Amino acid sequence: MPKRYEDATESDLLSHVKEGDFDAFTELSARYGWLIRLKAEAPKTALSPDMEDLIQEGYFGLFVAAKSFDDSMGASFQTYARICIQNRMIGAYRRYQSKKNMLLTTSASLDGRDMAGAADREDPAELLEIKENMEVMNRKIQGLLSPMERQVLSLYLSGVKRSDIEKRAGITVKAFDNAMHRVRSKLKNSRAQ
Repeated sequence: MPKRYEDATESDLLSHVKEGDFDAFTELSARYGWLIRLKAEAPKTALSPDMEDLIQEGYFGLFVAAKSFDDSMGASFQTYARICIQNRMIGAYRRYQSKKNMLLTTSASLDGRDMAGAADREDPAELLEIKENMEVMNRKIQGLLSPMERQVLSLYLSGVKRSDIEKRAGITVKAFDNAMHRVRSKLKNSRAQ
């Protein structure tokens, strides 16, 4: 029976994410994608991480927030998620700009699997579990989508404007729209399985 979370409350989604439900995190990601893209659009310098790297850090921050949120602390989840997302991105900036990593940051982009910027108060076992869950989600997406569909999804999640699609990806807006339709369809069908 398919798991449908479109109408689920935020509290229900968080409970399911804490139980390891990928579909619940997918829905939570859809609801908070705007916040991640907004935070990733901070002013850029020559020594800033790529927007895609910041977005990956943002989704990791959202996942950490969902797994560790405690509503008895008095803050709303949105406030807590905003802080976790921002902290992950600040950590990415720091790692990217550190002198000891200058060679790496100028020759290769961050891959989102780096655990160096995680909050000090987090349990290493929990961080390992979060990392493994993120890798499972990444493998699931890699297996479902074609290379073009992955590229289109990456552009979409990065917040690239439709008017810039042809220049950034070398594909027409119509091809982009068609690929996004296939992506949505495949992701919805995978949730039903």
